[in-house]
Amino acid sequence: MIKKIILTIVFAFLLLGAMTQTAGAVSVDIRHYDIYVVHDKPDSVFRINCLMDVYKNTDVDTIGMYITQFANLDSVILSSSAGSFPAQSHLEWRIFKIIVPPKLRDDTLITVKFFYELPAPDITDKFILEQNKVWYPQINNDLATFNVTVVVYPEYITISNGDLESITDANGRKEYVWKSDTPANRFLLLIAQDNLYQTDIYKCPKSGTEIYLYAETVDKQSQEKIAKEAGSAMDYYSENIGPYLYNRLSIIETPNRPGAEVGPGMILIGPDVIGRFLDGNYEELGSMTAVEWIGNGLYLKLRGPGAFFLNLSLPQHLKLLYLTHDEGKQALQDSLQALLNIYKEVEGNLDEPALLDIDLPRTEVKSKVLVGKGPYVCDLLRQTIGNDKYYALLKKVYSDYKGRLFTFDDFEKELLKIDPDSTGYKRLQGLMTKTGMPK
Repeated sequence: MIKKIILTIVFAFLLLGAMTQTAGAVSVDIRHYDIYVVHDKPDSVFRINCLMDVYKNTDVDTIGMYITQFANLDSVILSSSAGSFPAQSHLEWRIFKIIVPPKLRDDTLITVKFFYELPAPDITDKFILEQNKVWYPQINNDLATFNVTVVVYPEYITISNGDLESITDANGRKEYVWKSDTPANRFLLLIAQDNLYQTDIYKCPKSGTEIYLYAETVDKQSQEKIAKEAGSAMDYYSENIGPYLYNRLSIIETPNRPGAEVGPGMILIGPDVIGRFLDGNYEELGSMTAVEWIGNGLYLKLRGPGAFFLNLSLPQHLKLLYLTHDEGKQALQDSLQALLNIYKEVEGNLDEPALLDIDLPRTEVKSKVLVGKGPYVCDLLRQTIGNDKYYALLKKVYSDYKGRLFTFDDFEKELLKIDPDSTGYKRLQGLMTKTGMPK
């Protein structure tokens, strides 16, 4: 069972990181999104106005953004203090190229406005506009604050990332406003029939975070249990890493969509994951909530050295610390040993990489190194520098890098500040660069 769960977690996290993989100097940076979506049922479209506050270097004459090929683009307008100008644009491969007018090329802060339509299905239960299907203009590896305003018919509700700012009447329809004041790298929009979900709301006793559990098939007693389990983990991470970024966490059941997906302020859980919850196994919930801090609080710059160690191994270790915090050292060691037993299945394999060198864990060997050996390496670091310094490191990293991209180099720099005699740094370097059983 534990092996199956681990591989499920790996593939779920891989999905999350698919769009965060470029590096190098930033010449164009989206700072903020204001997206306004209107569902037009008679015309079967979503009418979308997307306004972006953009920083660019003065030598930039073309801005490239991803947007779905199904977008029916009406216009793109660029503006600054110099005025507003219709932009010339064209699709090149999968990237929408926008020509910056000469009058705006010396400006570093501009506004880019997209006006477009997307096909809207007959929503018989729910429909999801997903980030990885590029439903809004975006740049890889880019973090931005956002407001998403959605106008829907009275029979629908919407759920998105971040916090729900308001629900108001809009000429007989409902207007939802979702927002994040902390930069995030993706957001999703779900529109559903109003009567689809039974909603359980649980307020975390320590942090005050509200867990909204949207269930289609789960009975009321199980809803309350899942929400309470999530709340317990949220309180633990809030206390030991830092305050959660949002007032709420939305957990949404997706019976026709297996696996799990975690975004800022939102978790989607499929029937296989729900099944394990109903059997009393909540391990994955501990991992998914940890990602709200390491992965969706601060964002890992993937494909760099050690990135997947931070993206997968560290949240797994946090989960174990949470699950065993009331049970003592032996419970933690037993849990770590269970993971090491999985790592032993690939130890010494000709394809076994050092943790530092894993780029994309698309093989069974790499996955088992990350989720079997990786958390044990985290714990060896904790033992080397001590529990207090380990949590101080996590708190400092989260406090300083939330809403920002984060690398393994950043992690090492913060480790040296917390542990200036470099004992932990030297040990971590050895553990990350060598293959085989960690010692």
